[in-house]
Amino acid sequence: MKALGLALVVFFMGNHPCQGRVLHPSPPPEANNSWNVAPSPPSQGLEYIGSPCFRPYLLIAAVGDNSALGSPAWLDDSPGRSFDMLAMYYGNDTAFSCPSCVGTFRHPGAKWKLLHLLASRPEWDRVMQPYQAFMVTDDDLLMAPHDLDIGFDVFSRHSLDLGQLSVCPSPDSYTWWELMYQNSSNTLRYTAFVENMAPMFSKSMLTKHVLPHLEDASIGWGLDFLWPFLLRYARESVGVVDAVCMTHPSTKPESGSSIYATTHEKGWTPRQERDKLMKHWKINTAAYRRHGLKLAPMQTQFAAVPLPPAGYVLPPSSYCPTPIAPWRPEAGVESLASARWVRNGIRVVFLCSVASCSAAWYCRRCCRTKRASIAPP
Repeated sequence: MKALGLALVVFFMGNHPCQGRVLHPSPPPEANNSWNVAPSPPSQGLEYIGSPCFRPYLLIAAVGDNSALGSPAWLDDSPGRSFDMLAMYYGNDTAFSCPSCVGTFRHPGAKWKLLHLLASRPEWDRVMQPYQAFMVTDDDLLMAPHDLDIGFDVFSRHSLDLGQLSVCPSPDSYTWWELMYQNSSNTLRYTAFVENMAPMFSKSMLTKHVLPHLEDASIGWGLDFLWPFLLRYARESVGVVDAVCMTHPSTKPESGSSIYATTHEKGWTPRQERDKLMKHWKINTAAYRRHGLKLAPMQTQFAAVPLPPAGYVLPPSSYCPTPIAPWRPEAGVESLASARWVRNGIRVVFLCSVASCSAAWYCRRCCRTKRASIAPP
């Protein structure tokens, strides 16, 4: 796949068999009667091509130039993978691409500011619509695809609204909060807290309690105290998945390469960001006591679900048994197929299969069996 290089606005063509995706308009080029119109240079925005599979979960990952999530080995294309990935790229590499991602959002900034900007785009509702649950991750975490599959499955089976994978208790992995380390005798622990480095959200949680409160968020300190508070510390809505764990490396990337090497637009430090949020919402000891907590949220565990003797076994599944691969044009075909749209300030990408051909010239153009025989109108 080419590097995703243009800002996109997703336009879904209803039930059109061609499953077209119209990308975000770049500034309209000057009038040009030639079909061979040069593409615009890379710019900030959302590049979205969607998924040809039917995966129920979406991983939204902050990705920089030194991100663990950028490793080709991190995502696989196995039919059993239950999640898609959307990259929020804050780096400086104009050639960055994520071939296994359903989209890339390019913009400088820290993770929660990026999510706020992403969710403010008009196409966001269409992007999130197919998914049941979401994970929003930092860029320095190490998680295997199979572990993520288990994590999402535990989250879904136990009807959580808020959760996270436990943190691996190894010398090269760390967390600020002791409660977040893996307890390998459990499948899940119900808690009053999860960290903000890789939280998992149900769709209702993301829509009602997360996205509406990100206007002043950047690094996101304090958000992990806000979310359980908004759920009133519900005893079976928040949990840490112990069936698997993620590694949070003790060794940080060099200065300037991490998502934490950013400045809040209001000049706040991460600690000030947290303090202002908690003061605004009156999240304090009195609030904990009012909701029946005897300890602070990051020290509170309500109950645990033991791990079965045979371990946690995923049910057989195949979320993408017959994937529809994105069309890869032959030399010269792409410019003919997309130039009409480029001349109007819009670029088009199609995901087609042989069975999806219709009478429309642009759909037949991208279908494998007919693309050579269709002339532009």
